[in-house]
Amino acid sequence: MHSLEAQVSFASRDKEAAVAALTMLRMEHDALLEQQTHWEDFQPVTENLDHLSVLTTRFQMNEPESKELHHIRNCSKALEAEHTALQQCCKGQEMCVA
Repeated sequence: MHSLEAQVSFASRDKEAAVAALTMLRMEHDALLEQQTHWEDFQPVTENLDHLSVLTTRFQMNEPESKELHHIRNCSKALEAEHTALQQCCKGQEMCVA
């Protein structure tokens, strides 16, 4: 009888340990599922960062062209201003002659 009680006691402790282990495993499983959700949320952000990186690289490759275009635009504005000033001067001289 004493041996049977000891076996029941050991079985009861084993069951409690198994229940505790199962509870811990469920908690770890839930935590891993939550982390997986976070990683899935990061995927669009990662894709956007990759796209931004590609755009930045393209801009840096085109930077000399961009600087040249900016310089040409500035020269064009200066020439337009000079042209306008010459037209006004010409009109002033025509009025003096007339």
